Amino acid sequence: MIARRVIAREISLHPGLVFDLVREGLEALGKHDRVLVRLGQGFESQRAALEQRLVDRGSRAEVRVEAQLADHACIVETDLGQVDESVETRLATLLHALRPDSQPAE
Repeated sequence: MIARRVIAREISLHPGLVFDLVREGLEALGKHDRVLVRLGQGFESQRAALEQRLVDRGSRAEVRVEAQLADHACIVETDLGQVDESVETRLATLLHALRPDSQPAE
C-alpha cells in the first residue's frame, strides 16, 4: 500500500514517466512498423505528447486512453507482440521478487 502511494506521488510529480515506460516496452519488442499504446486514465494528460514523441522517433503511432484499464496501465503493442509496462504490473513483479513464496497480486 505504501509503495503504491509513493509511486502515485512520483507519477504526479513526473508525468513524462509514461514515455520511459513506452520506450522500455518498445525496446523489449524490437524493430516495429506500427505502434499502439493503450494507457489508463492516469496518463490521459500525457497522451498527445507521448504520441508526438513516438511520431518524432519515426513510428507510426497511435496512443489511446482506455477507461477499462487501470489508472496507470501502459500496454505497448506492435506487429511483433505486446508488452505490459503498467505501473501496477511492475509493482506486483517487484513485490513478488521480494517475497518469492507469495502469490502475484492481481
